[in-house]
Amino acid sequence: RKRSESSGPSAEAAASALLEGVDQRGLAFDPVPVIPGDDLTDTVRSADGPVAVGEGLSTDGSIVTATRRGMLRYKPPNHFWVDSPLRRYVPQQEDAVVGVVEDSGSISYRLNICAALPATLSVLGFQGATKRNKPTVKVGDAVYCRISAARRDMDTELSCMSVFGQRKEWQTGEATFGVLEGGVLIRCTTAQAASLRNHENKVLQSLGEVLAFEMAVGSNGVVWVKAGSAVEMVLITNAIKNSFVIPEEQVPQMVSQLRKRIQVATLARGERGGSNSEGDGDEDE
Repeated sequence: RKRSESSGPSAEAAASALLEGVDQRGLAFDPVPVIPGDDLTDTVRSADGPVAVGEGLSTDGSIVTATRRGMLRYKPPNHFWVDSPLRRYVPQQEDAVVGVVEDSGSISYRLNICAALPATLSVLGFQGATKRNKPTVKVGDAVYCRISAARRDMDTELSCMSVFGQRKEWQTGEATFGVLEGGVLIRCTTAQAASLRNHENKVLQSLGEVLAFEMAVGSNGVVWVKAGSAVEMVLITNAIKNSFVIPEEQVPQMVSQLRKRIQVATLARGERGGSNSEGDGDEDE
């Protein structure tokens, strides 16, 4: 049957209208393999307007260089970063990291931040800390802090003082940085940690719909998680680890299945505990 002719816009015109305003660079940009020291100034500065550089990139004036090996990626409208599978962290100034205290001294603490060498944190490096009023930090404690200085020829320096945003003192319990009490730690790659800091991360959105929990994600690939119970922390850690190896569209279903399994296991344990209590009562009679 013959199609009726229409005076409306053609399919090509409709497609052009749909794509109008879309960042064509984002559609056309192919990931570029890079190694530390590569000069990426021309590639990064070719974007229109101001540019935001992320993981694996550093700026020195107008020069942009790579600090780790991996694939240079781009996200519209102006974000560049290096996607790297490495677990070894290369300290970058102002990165937020999760470190574990390895040694405690009278002047500073030594923390493992999964880099080539440990980093140091002053005992007075907490918001509002004084010689008489400072937090108690023990060996083995996890600390969420920022890198205040990262130089090749000196130890990496850490600080728990905020530079931007709210600057609440450590004793209020509402400071951005500080000692992380309780919870568990998860190790992942630096690229996976970067994905967890994305506000649109699918697994965290799915978990947030069914559970209340706290989380601190370090740029060094260490993630701290704390929930209301050990069972909930097991669910969260398993969900996060699974999300790294399955397609994003399967994440909500995976979280739902994990939650159901844990609920069934919890009910089974409760029933066994109840039956044991009844048995003990019968013996007493």
